[in-house]
Amino acid sequence: MTSDGSTGNVLADRLSHLFETVHPPYTAREVADAINAQAGAEIISAAQLAQLQIGQGSGPSHSQLLAIARFFGMDIGYFCNKAAP
Repeated sequence: MTSDGSTGNVLADRLSHLFETVHPPYTAREVADAINAQAGAEIISAAQLAQLQIGQGSGPSHSQLLAIARFFGMDIGYFCNKAAP
Protein backbone atom coordinates (compact mmCIF):
# COMPACT_ATOMS: atom_id res chain seq x y z
CA MET A 1 0.00 0.00 0.00
CA THR A 2 1.32 3.45 -0.82
CA SER A 3 1.42 6.48 1.47
CA ASP A 4 -1.84 7.82 0.02
CA GLY A 5 -3.64 4.60 0.95
CA SER A 6 -3.87 3.23 -2.58
CA THR A 7 -2.41 0.02 -3.85
CA GLY A 8 -0.41 -0.36 -7.00
CA ASN A 9 2.13 1.66 -8.84
CA VAL A 10 1.21 4.98 -10.48
CA LEU A 11 3.72 4.53 -13.31
CA ALA A 12 2.58 0.96 -14.03
CA ASP A 13 -1.08 1.94 -13.89
CA ARG A 14 -0.62 4.89 -16.24
CA LEU A 15 1.57 2.98 -18.67
CA SER A 16 -0.90 0.09 -18.76
CA HIS A 17 -3.73 2.57 -19.38
CA LEU A 18 -1.89 3.95 -22.41
CA PHE A 19 -1.14 0.50 -23.83
CA GLU A 20 -4.82 -0.45 -23.39
CA THR A 21 -6.40 2.71 -24.80
CA VAL A 22 -4.11 4.06 -27.53
CA HIS A 23 -5.21 2.97 -30.98
CA PRO A 24 -3.88 1.27 -32.83
CA PRO A 25 -2.75 -0.77 -29.87
CA TYR A 26 1.01 -1.14 -29.63
CA THR A 27 3.11 -3.94 -28.23
CA ALA A 28 6.05 -3.25 -25.94
CA ARG A 29 8.34 -4.28 -28.82
CA GLU A 30 6.75 -1.74 -31.19
CA VAL A 31 7.00 1.06 -28.63
CA ALA A 32 10.63 0.23 -27.78
CA ASP A 33 11.57 -0.01 -31.45
CA ALA A 34 9.95 3.35 -32.24
CA ILE A 35 11.58 5.08 -29.25
CA ASN A 36 14.99 3.64 -30.12
CA ALA A 37 14.65 4.53 -33.81
CA GLN A 38 13.72 8.11 -32.92
CA ALA A 39 16.70 8.37 -30.55
CA GLY A 40 19.14 6.63 -32.87
CA ALA A 41 20.28 4.54 -29.91
CA GLU A 42 18.88 1.92 -27.57
CA ILE A 43 17.05 3.93 -24.93
CA ILE A 44 14.75 1.17 -23.67
CA SER A 45 14.04 -2.48 -24.40
CA ALA A 46 10.72 -4.22 -24.84
CA ALA A 47 11.50 -6.25 -21.71
CA GLN A 48 12.04 -3.05 -19.68
CA LEU A 49 8.74 -1.63 -20.92
CA ALA A 50 6.92 -4.84 -20.05
CA GLN A 51 8.43 -4.79 -16.54
CA LEU A 52 7.44 -1.15 -16.05
CA GLN A 53 3.92 -1.94 -17.17
CA ILE A 54 3.51 -4.51 -14.40
CA GLY A 55 5.37 -2.51 -11.77
CA GLN A 56 8.49 -4.66 -11.63
CA GLY A 57 12.14 -3.99 -12.28
CA SER A 58 13.99 -0.81 -11.54
CA GLY A 59 12.40 2.53 -12.27
CA PRO A 60 13.10 4.16 -15.60
CA SER A 61 15.70 6.85 -16.04
CA HIS A 62 14.46 10.37 -16.71
CA SER A 63 15.42 10.03 -20.39
CA GLN A 64 13.51 6.75 -20.69
CA LEU A 65 10.42 8.21 -19.04
CA LEU A 66 10.60 11.28 -21.26
CA ALA A 67 10.92 9.10 -24.38
CA ILE A 68 7.90 7.01 -23.35
CA ALA A 69 5.86 10.13 -22.66
CA ARG A 70 6.80 11.62 -26.04
CA PHE A 71 5.91 8.41 -27.86
CA PHE A 72 2.41 8.47 -26.40
CA GLY A 73 2.04 12.24 -26.80
CA MET A 74 1.89 12.83 -23.06
CA ASP A 75 3.57 15.22 -20.67
CA ILE A 76 6.12 13.46 -18.46
CA GLY A 77 4.08 14.56 -15.42
CA TYR A 78 1.34 12.14 -16.47
CA PHE A 79 3.43 9.30 -15.07
CA CYS A 80 4.18 11.04 -11.78
CA ASN A 81 1.00 12.87 -10.87
CA LYS A 82 -1.17 11.02 -8.35
CA ALA A 83 -4.38 12.54 -9.80
CA ALA A 84 -6.53 10.39 -11.99
CA PRO A 85 -5.62 10.37 -15.70
